[in-house]
Amino acid sequence: MFLIASTSRPIASLTAWRAGRHAQRKIRRLPPITISVRSDAIRPWTAPNPTLQAEIWNEQGQSVGRARYAISPLNDKVYVYELKIKRVHRRRGYGTAFLAYLANTNALSITPIHETHEETAFWNAARRLRAAGVTVTRDLRVGEMDAEAQRWQHLQPASELPKYVSVDEVLH
Repeated sequence: MFLIASTSRPIASLTAWRAGRHAQRKIRRLPPITISVRSDAIRPWTAPNPTLQAEIWNEQGQSVGRARYAISPLNDKVYVYELKIKRVHRRRGYGTAFLAYLANTNALSITPIHETHEETAFWNAARRLRAAGVTVTRDLRVGEMDAEAQRWQHLQPASELPKYVSVDEVLH
């Protein structure tokens, strides 16, 4: 006699369910971190919102890494310019813990700026955490930043927008 197990879930949703359980388990196992944040003094690409510099500390009070990020002026994305974990602290969950901090603090999707080859595996793993509340979109290349900034140009005062001179103004 053969016993055939069945499930009421289709295969695709079962796979998604397993991925979601894995993502939630991974988030629960992250090391505790403390973040100290300060604003960057340089006028950022995301103006009027500032670029923030974060120092990441582990439970023992050691600095394990740093990050630079900004929230879009439309308050719909967090752009991560840099996320550097010190070599001796890598592969221990500190980078993922920082992304979970951003996701929990801001409740926005996270967009890396110019993901390098060295960072690809990390960002691909982070994209699999969507079921746990960490949404990471595809990276934004430096060449795409001006087009992305056009989404919030209407928010900047006219005095801050570049002034273009027409041909008529030059001739008269």
